[in-house]
Order: sequence, then C-alpha cells, then structure tokens
Amino acid sequence: MDVGSVQKAQAAPSPRQAVNLSAVSAVQRPDSAAPARPVATELDPSRSVTQVAESEAVRLDTSPGAEERAALDAAMKRVLARRTEIDEPTNTVVTRKVDTRSGEVVEQVPAEMLLKLRAYIRGVPPGSS
Repeated sequence: MDVGSVQKAQAAPSPRQAVNLSAVSAVQRPDSAAPARPVATELDPSRSVTQVAESEAVRLDTSPGAEERAALDAAMKRVLARRTEIDEPTNTVVTRKVDTRSGEVVEQVPAEMLLKLRAYIRGVPPGSS
C-alpha cells in the first residue's frame, strides 16, 4: 500500500502546548554564510532583499533561575562521571553516574534490583550479575 503521498493532519495545540511566538524575535546568526556584499540579481530594486545589519546573538532563558541551574549542572558534570556498560548476564545496557572522588555509584539505570530480577527470570545463577 502506497502512503507516501498521504499527509497527517495537524492537530490544534492544546492551551498547555500553545506558545506565545510574538514574544520571541528571530535574529540572524552572526556566523551565517550570508555574503558581506550585494549580489547581482535580475530583480528590480523594489523586489530585492538586503542583508540585515549585524546583531548580537540572542539567548533564550526559558524559566527563572536558568543560569543557576546551568552552573549547578556544570559543577555536577565535574563531580559525576557517566558510564555506560553492558550487563552480560542480562544483556542489558546499564548507565551509571559515579562520584569521581569516591567511586560510589550515585544513580544507576536500570536499578540493580531490576538487573537481578531479569537474571532470575532468565535462569542465570545468583551472583553472576
């Protein structure tokens, strides 16, 4: 069945999803590849487009306290290391956040108990995981 030409109808956003776009103004990125000088075209001057003046980059803070959270995240990245491993008995991808100073596992996904349950269900002997 060919459905490549069928387009899904867009649902109207709910009030929670609605975004006030009038408060956000788009600014051209300073590092864009726009030419610095005019380019000859066949358009008459009334239909031509000109480059906007250089402007500062815009930073969007989505909520109060964004700077404090960013600083906290940066500090936590220096203290915590992320490690991704494969748990062989269960053949599961395991992600751990480990304190770089003490080596203690702070957070693990999936939890150790879930790994043991998976190993039990698969019939792996206890203590192998």
